[in-house]
Amino acid sequence: MAFPTTIRLPDEFRSEGIETGPRPYAYVATRRVDLHGESLREGDGLLLRGRTLLAVQNRLNAVAVLRLNASGTEGRVVRRVSDRRFDVPATVAASGGRLHLPNARFDTPPTWYNAVAHPRP
Repeated sequence: MAFPTTIRLPDEFRSEGIETGPRPYAYVATRRVDLHGESLREGDGLLLRGRTLLAVQNRLNAVAVLRLNASGTEGRVVRRVSDRRFDVPATVAASGGRLHLPNARFDTPPTWYNAVAHPRP
């Protein structure tokens, strides 16, 4: 099976797979979320903490902070976070009170790669 792939499941759920090598595979279940016309263009990594969804917008050098309804079917952008140290952030992880975002640096000549630690919104 080639990845990424989408398999239709009931209730608007999708199972998306990411190939992490010859074996094993990582699978993530997702649900369609109505953003009420908001765009998450240049979307990359996602992090869900309770009803707060963080969406990395890589080439925009921003993280959209969304608040989801109780069922997770609707969300609204409540703010966007940026940092002068972002250089096309690729994904996001949280530890303690901080977000950690590795920079893909697509627009920077090859050098050392880095990650930005930013206070959690």
